[in-house]
Amino acid sequence: MERLSHIISDRVEAQYWKPMRAGRYGPQISHLLFADDLLLFAEASIEQAHCVMHCLDMFCQASGQRINGQKTQIFFSKNVDNQLRQDILQHTGFTQANSLGRYLGANIAPGRTSRGNFSHIINKIQNRLSGWKQQCLSLAGRITLSKSVLSSIPYYHMQYAKLPKTLCSEMEKIQRGFVWGDTEHTRKAHLISWDTCCLPKKEGGLGFKRPLLMNEAFLMKILWNLINKPVIPCFWT
Repeated sequence: MERLSHIISDRVEAQYWKPMRAGRYGPQISHLLFADDLLLFAEASIEQAHCVMHCLDMFCQASGQRINGQKTQIFFSKNVDNQLRQDILQHTGFTQANSLGRYLGANIAPGRTSRGNFSHIINKIQNRLSGWKQQCLSLAGRITLSKSVLSSIPYYHMQYAKLPKTLCSEMEKIQRGFVWGDTEHTRKAHLISWDTCCLPKKEGGLGFKRPLLMNEAFLMKILWNLINKPVIPCFWT
């Protein structure tokens, strides 16, 4: 793959390949290499499609490898004309991708995030709850499991995206219901307000962490790194 990276870089320097720019003043991105995936970025035109295919053909001839057309897709910007999309797809022989999907569990969704992009978090929490025998757990046991397991499930996604408020509220609702022993058909009395439960223990609370505040804390960590370490690759704009 290093050889392919050199081929693409040479075409970019020769101004044959027109890469994508990350922000108005950000660097140009032509390709990203992952463990088992390759992302190529170029202008949506027949000329650029020809340039991309030429680079791939050169790499295939040099390495003896072949492109798997069934696993290769093109994701277009919403500003690309439908006719141009069809022309590019016909020229390359690839299919169109309606979304970028997920990589290493992280959503790669352009634009604003929606609840649907993270619905799998709710599903994962509910699946975890279905494996527990809630009626066999004491209040202390439910509190411990809620804080150590349920609260930590969305942390990975909180570190790279701003989760919708409705999603955070739903996670709190599920967690709150589990702690107080709610079931699908019955709702038990919630003896203490959730605001009080989320207070630190030294202030009379139970020390629960609110998803919305945790999400903001993780994103502030990214902001701190951008300000104090401006040379890292993600400092684009």
